[in-house]
Amino acid sequence: MFKHTTLKKKAVFFLLSILLPFCLTLVITLTVLWHRTDAFFQSHLTEAEKRIQLSLCLRQKNTQTYARLFSDNRQIRQSAYLNDVGTIKSTLPDNIVSELDVNHIALFDRTGRLLHQVATCAPVMDLSRSKMLQDVLHGSDVTMAHKNGNSFLIETFHRIFHANQKDMVVGAVCVGYWINNDFARSIKNMCGVDIAVFDADRPVASSFTQVQTLKSVSSGIRIPTKNLSHGRGTLFWEDNYTFDSVQVDFSQNGFNKIQIYAVLDHSPLKIALKKTTVTILIAFGLLVSLGAVIAMLIGSGVVQSMNKIIGFARSLSVRQFDQTLEINSADEFAEVASAFNLMSRRLKKSFAQIENQTNEIEKAKTYLNNIINAMPLMLIGVNRNGNIIFLNHEAESFFCDPLDEKKAFCAESYRDLLQHCDTKSLDAIERSVTKITSLRIESVTCRKDTKTLFHRITVFPVTASDDSFVMICLENTTGQHLMETRLRQAEKMESIGRLAGGIAHDFNNILSGIFGYTRLAQMDAQDQKNIMVSLDNIFKAGQRAADLVQQILTFSRQSHPRKSHIKMMIAVKEALKLLKSTLPADIEIQAKIESHSTILADATQMHQIVMNLCTNAYAAMAETRGTLTITLTDITFPDADIQSGISCRIPDGAYIRLQVIDTGHGMDEATLKKAFEPYFTTRELGKGTGLGLTLVHSIVEEHQGYLDVTSTPGKGTRFQLFFPIKIKPLPAKVVPLAQEVPLKGTESVLFVEDEEDVRKPTTELLRHYGYRVQACENGEQALKLFCMTPADYDLVITDMNMPKMRGDALVKEILTIRPDMAIILLTGYSRSFSRERAEAMGIKAYLEKPVTAEFLIKTIRQNCLNLSPNVEMK
Repeated sequence: MFKHTTLKKKAVFFLLSILLPFCLTLVITLTVLWHRTDAFFQSHLTEAEKRIQLSLCLRQKNTQTYARLFSDNRQIRQSAYLNDVGTIKSTLPDNIVSELDVNHIALFDRTGRLLHQVATCAPVMDLSRSKMLQDVLHGSDVTMAHKNGNSFLIETFHRIFHANQKDMVVGAVCVGYWINNDFARSIKNMCGVDIAVFDADRPVASSFTQVQTLKSVSSGIRIPTKNLSHGRGTLFWEDNYTFDSVQVDFSQNGFNKIQIYAVLDHSPLKIALKKTTVTILIAFGLLVSLGAVIAMLIGSGVVQSMNKIIGFARSLSVRQFDQTLEINSADEFAEVASAFNLMSRRLKKSFAQIENQTNEIEKAKTYLNNIINAMPLMLIGVNRNGNIIFLNHEAESFFCDPLDEKKAFCAESYRDLLQHCDTKSLDAIERSVTKITSLRIESVTCRKDTKTLFHRITVFPVTASDDSFVMICLENTTGQHLMETRLRQAEKMESIGRLAGGIAHDFNNILSGIFGYTRLAQMDAQDQKNIMVSLDNIFKAGQRAADLVQQILTFSRQSHPRKSHIKMMIAVKEALKLLKSTLPADIEIQAKIESHSTILADATQMHQIVMNLCTNAYAAMAETRGTLTITLTDITFPDADIQSGISCRIPDGAYIRLQVIDTGHGMDEATLKKAFEPYFTTRELGKGTGLGLTLVHSIVEEHQGYLDVTSTPGKGTRFQLFFPIKIKPLPAKVVPLAQEVPLKGTESVLFVEDEEDVRKPTTELLRHYGYRVQACENGEQALKLFCMTPADYDLVITDMNMPKMRGDALVKEILTIRPDMAIILLTGYSRSFSRERAEAMGIKAYLEKPVTAEFLIKTIRQNCLNLSPNVEMK
């Protein structure tokens, strides 16, 4: 469009292009100004509407309050009942309406007859008022705006009750005022906003201070245009003077019969805004004209300067570098001339600049090579023939001998570098190299020296200007592979834990049968000593089996530790007895057990701590052999000598110190920092889980103990464990009773057990002790029997895990029928049901199998028949 246009015309177009945005900006600014002003007016009207609404509400509240005060006056209540007009007149003087700022106060008797009225302008008793009065006398209090004659009233009717009989209506009181100019001015005094009241097309009242005659609504309130806010209009006077107005939304209590408008005078502000707009437009037009003249004058000078610059540029195109461009001005063209002169001088040095640019390219190439060499990945550049054309430093340090400098690369082909990787991966890499295609292998097994390493290999093509090749990227993932192996080991441990829970349940049921039948045999063979000894041994063996189940559950973390006051020396001696029979004879065991103190701990876990520490010590001495030292002593903190030799800070108090010392290969500082991390082990693959010391650390923390370890490479390791000494409390004294409570009973027992080997001996034992037992093999059968005669049973004993219906479901159904039913729950092992949950359900006793007969009978007598635990039984 401007290809053949002169510079002057372009200058004019340029001026117009500059002025056009200014014009648009001015128009938009004025439009926004008017819109903002209009929005301000609208918000002002909205605020005025809210004020008038609040004032009308307050006015109504005042009349309601006055009416309530008069109706609650005791003299008025008595006078209304007795029709005592004289007392009413003395109570309501003539000046009370002016003091309360109301029009009238009227009292009516129970028939609706007017007893007395004090009014500035008495209203007419028309049908509307009469109906309202009757509604009040026979219904509830009313506040209503209604038409009375040609005017409107706002009245509150309130019932008057008898002075002594509060439900007896003896009359009504009415407080009201006219909707007139005085009413409008009182609203204005309250909210500060003029109002106008209309009845359809007829003006009713307004709050203007001077005399005025408003036009009717149809001509006085102009319908708002579409761009104005909802409800906005213009109120006209006779002389065409206008106000902004908005109808007040106040339709409650009869106000929907009239229209109330909030009126605001914005005319002075609108006139000032119009004058300001005209002034701005005139000033802008003058400025545009002046700018056009100035632009034309400047354009002439610009054209002259541009002609000189064009001529100088043409001379440079023919390599006339000795000329000088001269422009006699102090503007930007002088700077352009100076720049052209500088360019002319610098063109002579172009070849030197080209050489400098070449050097910069070399620097960039070196920078790129440094980045590639700094990457923690091994990169091998390979051409289509498989020959190596590039190795970064990471690859050179991994594959090449640093002393071999005879060759540019330590191998000619990538196959020589990856020869120790598996064949399948090498074949895939060779296909990718030949075809110049991408490849990704997540895990490739390689061997270097005696180590097995794992790598993630990525092959990607690289396109150069003259040829294409591939880049082989190797990322060492050996650490990630080890972590995945440990994760699989952890999953195996979790599976072992679930298996241990299942075995424990079945094994405890078996032991329950053994205990039951053993107890029955003992009762039948009380006079045969040899048989009794054998039965006692069977019973003790069963108890050891039960303890073994608990150890299995503890190791697999399927049960909570059972803390009690134990002597640590017993757990240490039992562990030493087992160790002496399992460790090789060339491992010397030195034991120094001096402490006889008690601690609050789980005996099984203390035994596990000793076994884990001693097993680790044996592993450290497996090759060199040596001495294993175990000491158990009492110490008291503060002890400066001991505290200075350990890393943890131990609070003051009495402690048992367990030391396990070996003379093995020891641990360096890096290994020592990771010793308690899960799955960390220095043993070969398959010879250790890495959980032994982690479990020791967890048990020590769980028992509020402290652990310290010191180790010297080549000399050995020392573990020190500190447990706070807890003195076992003395047993509570048994209060002697006048008569001992026997173990035997005559109560009716509903016994539910699916295992016959448990159900049969337990049933016979209970019957031996005098109980009347009804045995069931599942929960559904037991629930049917219980529903038929729920009152016949004194006690329910049920197993937890049963077919058809679980024990907790049976308990819930029984307690629904009989909430006071005594229930004992037996369980071999349950992962989802705990002692706390049983107590919350209302179960009297929660027993874990195997349970001895004596303990079960005592539980029945103590917990289920509401006997004290201190009661002695025989």
